[in-house]
Amino acid sequence: MDVVKLAQAAGATIDISFQNLANAKLAPEASMAKFADVLEELVRTEHLTNVRWAEAGNEPNYAEPGVTLADYENITRALHAQLVQRGLHDQIRIMGGGLVERSLGGGKS
Repeated sequence: MDVVKLAQAAGATIDISFQNLANAKLAPEASMAKFADVLEELVRTEHLTNVRWAEAGNEPNYAEPGVTLADYENITRALHAQLVQRGLHDQIRIMGGGLVERSLGGGKS
């Protein structure tokens, strides 16, 4: 929370990324509901208006055990639904997770 407040005070545009895709793929709705709880607290309770972006997960092609494109789509759609349901979609947009050049298996992304 303190880091987000520091970024807000510095005038930065803030992007928050969910960090456990391996668990999220097992329960996308529940995982993204918990993530949305945090986002909602930052915006509504802490009044951190520079929180403008959320990522369902960074480097989705590097998660272990692997996350398929279908898994990532389900997780992202679950996050979108939570943002809409909570009235946060106009404030917080979804950014695609950054990709690494090669996946853990060594293949090109």
